[in-house]
Amino acid sequence: MHPGREDSTTSIRLDGSPSPHRAADWVGEAIFNGHIAVWAWSVDDVRRVLAPGLELVPPPFGPTIPPEHHPVIFVHGEQTRGTNFFAGIPLRSGLAYQEGGFFVPFVRMRGGRLSTAVPAMYADFFPPVWHGEAHYGYGKQLVAFREEGPLRVCLSAEGRVLLELAAEPRGPWYRAASCVEPLMAFVQAATSLPVVGWTREGGFIGSHFLWRFADAHVRAADSSVELHAGMMAGAARRTCPDVTDGTIEVRGMIWRLGWPGRFDV
Repeated sequence: MHPGREDSTTSIRLDGSPSPHRAADWVGEAIFNGHIAVWAWSVDDVRRVLAPGLELVPPPFGPTIPPEHHPVIFVHGEQTRGTNFFAGIPLRSGLAYQEGGFFVPFVRMRGGRLSTAVPAMYADFFPPVWHGEAHYGYGKQLVAFREEGPLRVCLSAEGRVLLELAAEPRGPWYRAASCVEPLMAFVQAATSLPVVGWTREGGFIGSHFLWRFADAHVRAADSSVELHAGMMAGAARRTCPDVTDGTIEVRGMIWRLGWPGRFDV
């Protein structure tokens, strides 16, 4: 969680994470507009969606959750102004698509370093779905979306309902740099950790995210998600309300994705 020192001979920091200042350390980026929510699941339910070998570590701080529960971060929104990096040179595609995912922060393997696990992600555009599944182990699937009144409904390729999201604002927009929502510090800490995905064969893949809020705007929100079977392996149908003060809406957040590699415990 603590930023690593920069080695003068390389862009990769001494804690193994890529430098936020060098484009060559990243595969691509987009501008994210959407919702970030924190749920409280029982530790047994969280373990069911994790790969064997990963263990939960109680968060050192964050939203108030009941005993024997663990936070799950849910993200849903639009990725816009897509950019790929080749040898550090940005190639802007301008692509926009809907994407979401489920992240379990503060996990580790066999007493190793803290990480954030990615049990599942989804998008309505095939290239990031294929890339995220084949190279990162994010459990990513191709979906479609439709609006049903206040609900955003996520559908499988076969037309089955996978997820229903209801969200509404409860405050004004303001610059994220001046955000006083405690949730912001927790989300930033969780997404600064190394990221771990896994393959169907049981192998682990390491990567990194960079969520840059410096030029973003945020506002407090309320949200609830109806999660259906088939959205995430190991998760049964359930209603997922956010914790108290557990949702923010963001616009203009830079989301960068690092290169995949071996997951170092």
